[in-house]
Order: sequence, then structure tokens, then C-alpha cells
Amino acid sequence: RMPEVQNRILSALNESIKPEYFFAQIEISFQDPEVQKCTARSQYEALHRCAAMGLLPSLDHVALIPRKNGQYFELDVMPEWRGYKAIMERHPLVFTVDAQLVHINDEYAFEGGILKHTFDPFAADRVIRSVKDIKGGYAVITWKDGRPPKYHFCTADYIDKCMGCAQTKNVW
Repeated sequence: RMPEVQNRILSALNESIKPEYFFAQIEISFQDPEVQKCTARSQYEALHRCAAMGLLPSLDHVALIPRKNGQYFELDVMPEWRGYKAIMERHPLVFTVDAQLVHINDEYAFEGGILKHTFDPFAADRVIRSVKDIKGGYAVITWKDGRPPKYHFCTADYIDKCMGCAQTKNVW
């Protein structure tokens, strides 16, 4: 570690992660041979983005994605749903953020602003192998002050469209 690099990262790191923990987790994630083949500059920029967002690849908050750029590999950082969840749960009014996929055999109804989603988690036929096995997905935000939950829904078609646009399939 170079002191000037460490100081820049420390200034970017928000208060959500202790610096010693952040650097230990980043060291683990950056031992990946795919990450190591990326340019030093792109590794630094990825490290800085992780610090600025307060997210860690070792907790699946972000995906570290090597991308070919001419003769070099550049390291890119893409927030994943666990990262968005971690960021949202830092908000002082947010209690929890949960995400669920709705299997094609699940029962659900949206009545009076409340979602009722029931399923047997042990059902042998409740297996998700591809987007064809789901109706869609949703996220629900619950608040500390007791106001009604906030929902965000997306269809299986939208999920499939996003998967089709991905430059790499390893984040799915």
C-alpha cells in the first residue's frame, strides 16, 4: 500500500465501513487472478468507487468486472442488489429493504397497498433455473416511522431484457 493512495481512499470512504475492515476485504477481493490482470489505474479507480459508495465486493455489494480495452484489461465496478440494499438501509428512515422473486407457482395479490406473497419454500417444483420460471420480482422498503411500505415491481420480461443487455453473464 502506498500512503498517498491509502489517504485518498480514506478520504473517499464514508463512515459506513471501518477503514481496517474495508482494506482487509478489498485485499481479499483483489487477489482474484481476473482482477490482477487489470491495469493498476483501473484497479485504483475501482477501489475508489467502492470506497465512495461504501460497498464491498466480498459481500456481493458490487461485482468487479474485468473488461477488455484494446490490449489491456480495465476493472469496472457494478453495484448489485445487495449494494443498493446496503445504501438504502443507511437512510435514517429506512428499516429494511427486501427483494423477492415471484416463482410462476407462487400465490400473490396486491390489495389496499399491501402485497400478499405466499409460497412454500420447500416445494420441490419451486426451482428457478431461468427467467422462464418467474413471473417477476419486487423490492419492498419498510420504514422506521410506521408509514406504509413502498414497493417496486419488475416483470420477468424486464429482467430478461436487462440480462440480454449485460456485457457479461457472470453478474447474473
